[in-house]
Amino acid sequence: MKWLIVFASLFYIVNDAHAEIYKCVGPDGLASFQDTPCPDTADETTVTINGNASTNGDVSTQDDDKSIKNSFDKRVLVGKWCEFAVSMSRGGTKDTSMPATWHFKNKSQISYTYKTQKKPKKEIFNQYTVEEEKITIDNLGQWRVDTFNGYSLILTGPIGGYFYLRRGAC
Repeated sequence: MKWLIVFASLFYIVNDAHAEIYKCVGPDGLASFQDTPCPDTADETTVTINGNASTNGDVSTQDDDKSIKNSFDKRVLVGKWCEFAVSMSRGGTKDTSMPATWHFKNKSQISYTYKTQKKPKKEIFNQYTVEEEKITIDNLGQWRVDTFNGYSLILTGPIGGYFYLRRGAC
């Protein structure tokens, strides 16, 4: 009887991992995905990403329950991304000593700032464009998307190397 109670309790304790992402549709009809609530001028839909392994990471919206593909698109970049590691090769040793925040302010401006002990520097935004799986940033070159799954991103830099990013600030 004791084991039955312990076993049954485990089912109540274990919860699915969920991440909330907001789908914002602006007055111009364009949709963007971000990790913070939408501005007042946009229609908001909460997108739930289920992290339970048994659901294969299915993504669904709460209002229409349609599946959203995890395809790379400029709209899903908007927001802050933490560059938590860099590596010279895909499976090589990762350097985590200098995390940086990539801030895709909107669909055309990006800033890149290192995390430091001192007061953070003012964000300086550069223009960027996205074509297929390439991000071209003024003054920083062309970056190729190696892997993207909605909440993590692996980029190949303009002079080589792999850059590992996850959604959110560092």
